[in-house]
Amino acid sequence: MSETLMIVTSDDPPVSLTAPRAILVANSKVFADLLSLPVSSSTDAAGSVDADTGSVTISETQKEIEPFLATLKGEKVSLGEVEWEDLARLSDKYDSFVVKRTVEAHAWSSSILHCFTLGSLLGDQALLEHTSTAALDYKHDPEKRFGASKYWDRFSLRSARLMP
Repeated sequence: MSETLMIVTSDDPPVSLTAPRAILVANSKVFADLLSLPVSSSTDAAGSVDADTGSVTISETQKEIEPFLATLKGEKVSLGEVEWEDLARLSDKYDSFVVKRTVEAHAWSSSILHCFTLGSLLGDQALLEHTSTAALDYKHDPEKRFGASKYWDRFSLRSARLMP
């Protein structure tokens, strides 16, 4: 068995990435379960394993999965708000405590709206309480606290029912 695993993305054409098996197994319950299955072709919610090639095909693109793999390896990542949201989703999908804690640490230092979004994706009660309290303090003038930005515009459109 190889020390690395080939991960095939959903890009068109597919991109093949390699990742250390030990890191995947140690830091993701889903990859640990997927790689513990008998050596035959199998499919899981996370992806499919090809016994002939020893590769895993996933539904994410290279752009989505590379920050996840880098975080698993302990590398620092520099991402935009949308990419942090993708990383939060992947921390849940692949059940990775390491990635979830990295996203939480980032959320505490980000804007209230971004912190709320990440807290919602992670199901983190402390982040949600923090952002709810901050939002109540500024409910009459949200742009004063949250600032006018593309992110605010996107958030307000998605959350129109929350606004007075």
